[in-house]
Amino acid sequence: ISAPMLEVARRRAEAAGAEGLEFRQADAQVAALPGGRDAAFSRFGVMFFADPTAAFRNIRHSLRPGGRLAFVCWRSLAENLWMRLPAETAAGLVPPAPPPEPGAPGPFAFADPERVRTILVAAGFTGIEIDPHDEAIGGLDLEETVEMSFRVGPLGAILRERPDLAPVLRERVREAVRPWLRDGAVYMPSATWMVRARNPA
Repeated sequence: ISAPMLEVARRRAEAAGAEGLEFRQADAQVAALPGGRDAAFSRFGVMFFADPTAAFRNIRHSLRPGGRLAFVCWRSLAENLWMRLPAETAAGLVPPAPPPEPGAPGPFAFADPERVRTILVAAGFTGIEIDPHDEAIGGLDLEETVEMSFRVGPLGAILRERPDLAPVLRERVREAVRPWLRDGAVYMPSATWMVRARNPA
């Protein structure tokens, strides 16, 4: 449902010379999705559904019998150092964030694999596989990594509320992530679930 992200995708597809692609802005929970599709895939999008069971049921109805669903989602914040460490640099400057309501839409809404399985079963999927995947991610230089942490994740949320903290947090984040700098680029641990399921034949 993000028009800016769709525009980035359109530009990338055009630059790559890709053909036969359609980009559509729609809410997967309620949109009239075209049917008979072979597969549906999401990269870090499904955790934001207000009603995930309804959304996955709607997506399943767009798949042909035997069609596949695959998505990747974050595991817990505690396991994702690349998001957790920058946010920890704000300790003592802002009150600790209250824990999110269990199951509330957000980056870590699918951290519990059993919740994911329960949702997919309720949506009518079968053959559900949920596997952990750990990988060092990044590739930006030190300053680019600091800028990225200011825009996304828990620290980004803090700075949207308290932009006045940016100057002091910039140096704190720089020093916190510096140990992960290798050959000019920062790579930090990430933890995700790789989820696969099928529409019953």
